[in-house]
Amino acid sequence: MTASGYTVLKNNGTTLKLKNDKEVYIGGLDDSLLGNPSVDDTLSFREKKYDYSIILTHEPDVADDFKGTNTQLVLAGHSHGGQIWIPFYQVTNTLAEKYVKGLYDLEDDMKLYVNTGLGTTSIHARFGVIPEVTTFLIHI
Repeated sequence: MTASGYTVLKNNGTTLKLKNDKEVYIGGLDDSLLGNPSVDDTLSFREKKYDYSIILTHEPDVADDFKGTNTQLVLAGHSHGGQIWIPFYQVTNTLAEKYVKGLYDLEDDMKLYVNTGLGTTSIHARFGVIPEVTTFLIHI
């Protein structure tokens, strides 16, 4: 991805300056199962207090590690929403057991959104979990 000109946010982040002079920090945590995630490194790129702070992580359960860090929004996937939902039973993945799909209000006014995604994982089926592409409109 780097060779194609993309900035890969792997335990680092970047600042976006908006037209209204507000600043948004976007940080990316390395994969928690296959990489070397470092919350401290990811947050070290925040040089000051930003108007809004977003963290991208693959696995949703690590969102708890960002509580109390002046992070307003954590975006995650990994769970595929459980992929298979049978009434009163939901399949979960490692590091997606606590937060499986949807919007969660966490402490310190931090929100977590877990997207169900489009595909599948080791179980090549979906049942009762609608694929999704989500957009956010954030006012700051």
